[in-house]
Amino acid sequence: MKFAAVVISDQQDFIEIIARGRARGADAVILGCTEIGLLIGPEHTQLSLFDSAKLHAKAAADFADGKPPAGAVFS
Repeated sequence: MKFAAVVISDQQDFIEIIARGRARGADAVILGCTEIGLLIGPEHTQLSLFDSAKLHAKAAADFADGKPPAGAVFS
């Protein structure tokens, strides 16, 4: 079985991509692949970060507790 190693250059690539987005006017970053949150955190950027893994885990826990989805509107 093979495992991919994460190296500092991978993290630096993400930091540079985020910096380019910020320079173009981005005000937030969606960490859309669950592994990116393991590389990037608030210490790497001043932009707001939305970690999809954490958001999905919270939504699953809320669902299990019977809470409506965040932002849901019921009439």
